Amino acid sequence: MQPPVMFSATWCGHCTRLKQQLKRLDVPFEVIDVDEQPEHLPALAEANNGSWLIPPVRFAAGTVMVNPSAAEVATHYAAQS
Repeated sequence: MQPPVMFSATWCGHCTRLKQQLKRLDVPFEVIDVDEQPEHLPALAEANNGSWLIPPVRFAAGTVMVNPSAAEVATHYAAQS
């Protein structure tokens, strides 16, 4: 199954915390750093109803969670398996 994608930035404390928590829970995920890859800003805005609030997490089925807890991401990911 395709892992969820997190839109992130190095300066974002919420992003850092969520990445650390997902690693501890062994939940696979990919990261798009929008500072290093600004070409993804339109996809971030689209996933987030026009907002650049991070971290949204996009799942393979198209579902998006904005600033979720690691438990929410893990539960949603497991339900898609």
